[in-house]
Amino acid sequence: MSALSLVFIALVVLVGLGTLAFALLVLTRLFSS
Repeated sequence: MSALSLVFIALVVLVGLGTLAFALLVLTRLFSS
């Protein structure tokens, strides 16, 4: 695997985790209100 593909995979994982964290934050705000 080249370094570029590793960077791309890391970026996809970070974006996925960020989206998941944002969704959890929105859900907790909806349920707490």
